[in-house]
Amino acid sequence: MKKQEIKWTEEELKHEWTKEELKKLTDTIGKGLVSGLGNPIPGQMCIEAAICFAKDLPHGDSPPCVHQQDRDISVALNDHYGWKNDKERAKYLMPIALAQLNTVGENRDKWYETLRKLVKRSEFEIWLDHCDDQGFDEHFKLLKAAKTPAQKKRAIAVVKEFCDCVGDNPDFYDEDLEENLQNNLYDPRKFATAMLQAYKKCPHKGQVKFKK
Repeated sequence: MKKQEIKWTEEELKHEWTKEELKKLTDTIGKGLVSGLGNPIPGQMCIEAAICFAKDLPHGDSPPCVHQQDRDISVALNDHYGWKNDKERAKYLMPIALAQLNTVGENRDKWYETLRKLVKRSEFEIWLDHCDDQGFDEHFKLLKAAKTPAQKKRAIAVVKEFCDCVGDNPDFYDEDLEENLQNNLYDPRKFATAMLQAYKKCPHKGQVKFKK
């Protein structure tokens, strides 16, 4: 599923949720979730489209209240696993849909750390690939030369400082995300459960702000 580029209005960018909107979301997901964007009809939408639908936003898969990282992993879970049917997909993704509401602007470090462990890709590997992709030859050599855990830790610190200075940081959610998930996650149900636990450790704890 490709991300749709939508220009949201100022009103649409407000993330507060009413109890009625939350009920509409759970009712919509309860009808089932499909692979792909789908249609704006309950039982015929993906997880992110259901969130847009509940907020009466234009049909799309990038709701403005959801952090981009959360959106990407949810889409991967929604689209690329062998769910038995649309109802089973909805059952396992319902709690994740609720937990990711209003995650924009929140600290996602614990969530990110859990994801890295789940896909079995170390922080060292991420920085090594990034330096190679970006042509940071000297820093790539520095990482390659590191052999012990202590050396790798020091090398990562140097690379991080450099990337912070030039305003460049690796994006884990690149074209390799889907492949990493498919290669390492043999059971999407266990993965969905683990991701929910990771969400609960985040500062926002899946809570949403209600309109008065």
